[in-house]
Amino acid sequence: MSIDWKLLWRSRWLILISFALAAVISAISFAVVPRQWAAVTFIRVGSIGISGSSEGRFTQIPIEPIEATTDRMLTPSFIERAAKDAGFPNDAIKLFPKVYGGYEHVDVTPLSQTNLISLRLKANSREKAKKLAQAFVDEICSQHMKIISQVLTIQTSEINALQRDLAALRTVSTHLRIQAESIGHSDKINNIAAVPNGYLDVIRDSVVLQSRIAKAQRVLSFPRMERTQEIGGVSVLPRPVFPRPSVFVGLWILLGLAMSAALVIWRRFTS
Repeated sequence: MSIDWKLLWRSRWLILISFALAAVISAISFAVVPRQWAAVTFIRVGSIGISGSSEGRFTQIPIEPIEATTDRMLTPSFIERAAKDAGFPNDAIKLFPKVYGGYEHVDVTPLSQTNLISLRLKANSREKAKKLAQAFVDEICSQHMKIISQVLTIQTSEINALQRDLAALRTVSTHLRIQAESIGHSDKINNIAAVPNGYLDVIRDSVVLQSRIAKAQRVLSFPRMERTQEIGGVSVLPRPVFPRPSVFVGLWILLGLAMSAALVIWRRFTS
């Protein structure tokens, strides 16, 4: 079957119009019907900072490094718990580790010069992406809160020990002051030469202990809800994920060829 080049040349405008319409149809289909949705949120890793109420004091609580958080998010047990928390049925939950166990549907990106990672989860519906992203954040927050609770337990024990040491130091400093006054140096109590050996060291240690106690107490008084918000952001914004540009080009060419062929055949039989 030979190609009628003259007919094609006479139909060149129809062919150009066909490819233009095919491009418009391809663009509309990509914009209106995205294949997937992506929910983006942020998770704090490394450590969280707690600011004090006075003097700009700042306390850091370690959580876990980015690598450990990323590896944890891609384990089957973690993914199954997150899917269960998101309310998916059991038969679907079993398939989740196979789908979300790699980087095709889960994109974890460390943000430079911060202790945040960007978590991007893909799903075939807006609601599914939103639920999964929220479940991932909640699960990470739950794991990190366990770490923080362990830190705070140790901190509480340290506070109790420091307070006992401080009470003992205050007793010693009182005895030393009485001793200084008894030997006639009450008017020169701040003079190093006039103060018995060890007194200034005791006072200095007392100041250090008081600072450490105040720092630990600020950690303990940090509200639980605020701790959770510091670890993981809860704002989830579903965003459409479009196929690759090569898919768009392929669809455009196929539609253009099909429409051109149909119009050329129609012109041949009607002319």
